[in-house]
Amino acid sequence: MPERELKASILGAMPGTDPLETARTVLGELGDPHLPALAELPQRGATYETLGRTVSLLDGLSADMQSYGWRLTDTPGKDFRAAVSGRNSDVGIFADVIGTMEERPSTLKIQLLGPLTLAANLHLHLGEKAISDPGALRDISQSLALGTAEFVRNVRRATGVSSVVVMVSEPHADAALAGAIPTVSGYRTLRAVKPADALRLWTDLVGEIKDDDAASVVLNLADHEGRLGQAHSEAMGRVKEIDADGWYVNAVKHQSSMRAWESVAALIEADRDVWLGAFDEASVASQVAGQKPESVAATFDRIVSPWRSVGLSFEQLHQTVLVPTSGLERLSPEHARRALGRLTDLVDAGRQRIVDA
Repeated sequence: MPERELKASILGAMPGTDPLETARTVLGELGDPHLPALAELPQRGATYETLGRTVSLLDGLSADMQSYGWRLTDTPGKDFRAAVSGRNSDVGIFADVIGTMEERPSTLKIQLLGPLTLAANLHLHLGEKAISDPGALRDISQSLALGTAEFVRNVRRATGVSSVVVMVSEPHADAALAGAIPTVSGYRTLRAVKPADALRLWTDLVGEIKDDDAASVVLNLADHEGRLGQAHSEAMGRVKEIDADGWYVNAVKHQSSMRAWESVAALIEADRDVWLGAFDEASVASQVAGQKPESVAATFDRIVSPWRSVGLSFEQLHQTVLVPTSGLERLSPEHARRALGRLTDLVDAGRQRIVDA
C-alpha cells in the first residue's frame, strides 16, 4: 500500500501519440512522492482509449470491433489482439523509462472502466448491449476482475514497483441504475440494474483486485456531468463492505455542495483516501489562451474552505490525492505538462498549510 501523504496524480488519458515521451513526462512531473500513472493515449486510436484498454483486460472472454463498437466474441478479433499488444508494449516502455531513473517510484496507478460502464459499451453477438443480459453482466464483471488482478501482477513484475493503485471509473453507473441506458436502436431504454446487484459487482471486483495485498482500489462513481448521483449514494451506505481504499470527488463541480463534502468527511472518518478533482478544463484553457491563472494559493484555499467547513483538519489532508477533474488528452503535450506542474504546486501549497497548521 502506498504511504499516506498529500500527493498528485492524474485520472488517465494524456495527449499525443508517443508512449515514450508520455512516460517521460508523467514520471518526470509526478516523481516521488507523487503517484505516476500508466496513461492512455486515445489519439492513437480506439484500442488505446480507456474502453479499449479495459476490454483488453478481459480474462476468458474475447471481443472484436464492429461499426457500432466492441462486441463479445468466441475468439479474439484483430482489434482485441491489438489492444492487448498495445497495452503490454506501453507497460514495457514505462518500465524502460523507470529503469533509467535514479529515484524509482514505489507505486504506480492504472485505470479502467467498471463493470456497469464496460457492459454498457460491449455488445452481445446480435448487437444489443451486454448490460441488457444479467448473466453477461456478471460474466463480464468476473472476467474483468480476474484480468485486472493479473495485469496488476504483470505491471509489478515489469516495473519493479511494490504496489499498484487501480482506479475503477463508472461514468454510466447512474444511467444503468436509473434504467436510462438506451438500446442499440435508441428507441427505448434497457431495464435498470438493481442497486444490490451493482454493489455486489463492485464488492467482488474490489476484493479480487486486492487479493494479493499489493494493490489498492479507488472508485470513481461520478456520472458524465461529475454529479454524485444514485450510484455514489448507494455505495456510500456500504463503504466498509465494498472496502475500496479511495473514492473520487470532483472538488470543482461540488464546491458549494454540502452533501458532497459531507460524503468526503464520511470517507475520511472511515479511514479512506479521497481523490479530489482540483481544477477543470476551463482553468487550463484559460492558461492556454494566455489569461493570468488563479494563484496556486487561491486555488488551494477554494479546495480547503469546504473541507474545513465540514470539520476536517489540515492534518487529514494526508488522506487526499489531487488530480485534474478529467483526462488531459484535449491539451497539447506542453500544456498537459504545465497542468501536471500546477498539480504539484498545489500539493506543495497544501503541505505548507499542514506544516503551518
